[in-house]
Amino acid sequence: GFLIGVGLALGLRYSGIEQKMDQAIEAKVGWSAAPRVVKAGEYLEKNEIDQAIAQLQAEIKEKPDSTQAWEMLPTLYWKKNDIPAYQAALENACRLHLKEKNLQAAWQDYDDFGKAGEAKLPSALWMELCRHAEDEQQWERAATEYEKLAESYPTERAAVLALIAAGRIHLRLGNLPQAKNLYSAAQASPVPHRDWEETIRKGLEKAGGGRQPEMAGVSSGTSMEGSGRPQVG
Repeated sequence: GFLIGVGLALGLRYSGIEQKMDQAIEAKVGWSAAPRVVKAGEYLEKNEIDQAIAQLQAEIKEKPDSTQAWEMLPTLYWKKNDIPAYQAALENACRLHLKEKNLQAAWQDYDDFGKAGEAKLPSALWMELCRHAEDEQQWERAATEYEKLAESYPTERAAVLALIAAGRIHLRLGNLPQAKNLYSAAQASPVPHRDWEETIRKGLEKAGGGRQPEMAGVSSGTSMEGSGRPQVG
């Protein structure tokens, strides 16, 4: 009643890069798997990697948002030691997982992406991950990722927005010195940001004026200093 092989990629993917190749290629998947994905799993079981990739590429050509195909591709490219293709597949998998609100899988994609090399996740996708972390009230992770994003893309508008967002989180958590540093960095950014100057000014005022920090309880609909959450654009 079950087909062997298709689910092996998922088991390998979510166990960490070093452990992926050590696990036995044994998994089961129900009849809901797309035929080409099933075939790719059969090829993978026989270690016929190129044939498996061809099946998944054909599936993606017909169905660009095939989560099953994009989830399986990273393992195949990893086995070929094709790191750029591996990271590109993870990027697409992450985007689809976010679209489906599968945040745990999206963060795993992000973590695997970072472990594989020096390539950077596109700023818009990274920003979306940060916002989801904030919506989930994962304050420390959200702030850390915002700061990393800003450091990675210093010449993009996303850097200013990430600094403001991180500053807002630290302000709400009562980390006033760090909030001040972040708002100051946003203010000093060479990236044009006139539309956020007032938000930055107010953030600096709160961080340096001895005002009591706000309670941490930001929701997805909470505005930034009365002006709305910053948007990439």
